[in-house]
Amino acid sequence: MPPEGVTLARSRLLGRFATAKGSLRHRGRRRRFAGDRRGGSVRGNGLALSGQFGIEQPEQLFLSFKSVEEFFGKVAESKPLQAKVAAVLTKAAAGLASDVLPARVRHDWERLSRAYAAARDAPRGPRHDERLHEARKSAKRARYAAEAVVPTVGRRAASFARAAKDLQTLLGDHHDSVELRALLRRVGAAAHLDGEDTFTYGRLHAIEQSHAEQIEARLPAAWDRISARRRQRWMW
Repeated sequence: MPPEGVTLARSRLLGRFATAKGSLRHRGRRRRFAGDRRGGSVRGNGLALSGQFGIEQPEQLFLSFKSVEEFFGKVAESKPLQAKVAAVLTKAAAGLASDVLPARVRHDWERLSRAYAAARDAPRGPRHDERLHEARKSAKRARYAAEAVVPTVGRRAASFARAAKDLQTLLGDHHDSVELRALLRRVGAAAHLDGEDTFTYGRLHAIEQSHAEQIEARLPAAWDRISARRRQRWMW
């Protein structure tokens, strides 16, 4: 029977493994973990295996398994390892949520910052549009991360979440325009082959192109709002 700390961590991790394992990356090293706020502290930070397992990078031990079940099954076979894991998890769970959670949002903010910079620096064209779409997905992720910590962090996280939502909305509208223009080109080409008048398709494409340019013109202001230092200070 595993110690209580291991059992608690296991129950917390079962529903999080698929997401957590894919996001254990930061500056070239996998080390992301997830946790729940309860009583002002983080519970079940089972992936924060920063203690000593007898190996230098204990998180790599976890990543070598296909599932949480397999990981804890291995732990259950070794009483010395059970004690070490329980000690590590107990220590990880002791951190205040207000100290631990902002760093998780910062990770998503840095990801968004990189994605937006890549889109901004890309020359106009399909590649530029693709990178703006990637930035939209990163903005959505950062928004949800900030919204999740509002009960702990408060108005500062809410302000960042609103700015992320505004940016996400603009980028989403831009992507919708990209998709609509692609559809108009396909339908227009088919109509041309059928001998139909394609003037209307061309006009609709031009209108949508203008709409996309207007959206892009608004992006720098939206970016300035979300990247303002006062909206990020709480993450550090």
